[in-house]
Amino acid sequence: MRIRDGFKAIPAALQRQILRRGLMGCAFLLFSVVFLLMGYDALLVLPGVGFMLFSFACAVWLFHIADKKRYVVVEGVCAEVTKSILFKRVKTADGKILRIQLKQHRRGYRAGAKLRLYIQESAKVYERDGALLIYDYILIEQRTSSVIDEPKSP
Repeated sequence: MRIRDGFKAIPAALQRQILRRGLMGCAFLLFSVVFLLMGYDALLVLPGVGFMLFSFACAVWLFHIADKKRYVVVEGVCAEVTKSILFKRVKTADGKILRIQLKQHRRGYRAGAKLRLYIQESAKVYERDGALLIYDYILIEQRTSSVIDEPKSP
């Protein structure tokens, strides 16, 4: 029951991310088993098994980070979104300027959106032109409420 209680104590956005990664691993497992039952060569199934193991490892890693509370939550308002040839960048303005290199290219963040950023404690933060740069984060959550609320502490 320790794992279930630990999972319930994690913020909902991180719970969804852990579940997505775990379900992705289950999907790769299912496809691998189906391909093996259909008589495909084991070498063709091996990449699916590799992705399954990777997805499960990512889910376990994220659960460990979240359960041990080894993450930092940064909240702010998106000041602007700029696009370069390869990447989108979100700049938040809430006291300090924080530039984030987006991993999720399909997400449409707009200026004025309230964002909550989950960053691992050991993530590197760089400084350039008076702004803090973050290239590695766990998750960005777009807040729909008009007030930025504090995360619940245990």
